[in-house]
Amino acid sequence: AAYNTTNHITQEPLHLVHRDIKPSNIRITLQGDVKLLDFGVARADFLSKEAAEATDYVMGSLRYMAPERHQGIEGHKGDVYSLGVVLANLLTGKRFPEPPLKQNEHASFLTTILETVRVSLGSSDSEQVHSVVDQVVQLLLQMLAYGFADRPDAHAVERSCRRISGRLPPPSLRDWSENAVTRLVEAHRNRPRDDQHDTGLILVERTLEHPQPSLRPGVLPSPVA
Repeated sequence: AAYNTTNHITQEPLHLVHRDIKPSNIRITLQGDVKLLDFGVARADFLSKEAAEATDYVMGSLRYMAPERHQGIEGHKGDVYSLGVVLANLLTGKRFPEPPLKQNEHASFLTTILETVRVSLGSSDSEQVHSVVDQVVQLLLQMLAYGFADRPDAHAVERSCRRISGRLPPPSLRDWSENAVTRLVEAHRNRPRDDQHDTGLILVERTLEHPQPSLRPGVLPSPVA
């Protein structure tokens, strides 16, 4: 959305590219709103020439970085790729190695992700989940395409996700968040801690450095500092 948002001064699209989409930069509010954080390495057309030159090198997290970004090719399709890796993380509860830079090696990498997602969703007890497996795999196949020109844009990804989510069983993200996120925050607030070392605790999701066995709505991870 931010890529196509209009600059109120120039009336031109911002063409904002985040460049570091990963689980630790995504938060879900109590109301089920999804927030993208940390635009510290983002780029946009409204940046000055000096600012653009100052960031003229690869920045981001390698595990979520699209192959073309290693060659200095920047664009919103790189963010789509990163989001695809995040989606695979969420669907499987697993993290994957850094995407290979060579096309033939990337094909094997992609096959591994798609098969892992297929197995994970196939293990669900819900027939509704089983009914969308092929659609989810197809969406990831597009989002994680090696060539950026072969990937959908953010609007197309959103439309696909809406169609898929409409066929899934409850709870909705909003309902799940009101229950699970609230409980997680309360558990964190009420946990015993040494105030002498309370220098700014944060909640860390377990999808990366602290993997958890399940990421299904309704399964509440324990809070960590």
